Amino acid sequence: MHKILLVEDSLDSQLLVRTTLQDAGTLSIAQTLKEAQDLLQKNAYDLVLIDVTLPDGSGFELCSTLV
Repeated sequence: MHKILLVEDSLDSQLLVRTTLQDAGTLSIAQTLKEAQDLLQKNAYDLVLIDVTLPDGSGFELCSTLV
């Protein structure tokens, strides 16, 4: 089973992605960059979907740390 991390603060978008990917794997959700960073330190993910605008910064910041 694939592990997917969604970094998204919009509840509507979370629901859309959750519904779309419900059969694709196990979905974890982070609503802030800090939550995402904490989850990424503790877990390995097969796919990370990142919103560009988050309450505590830019999703681009998180992308730059994943490279």
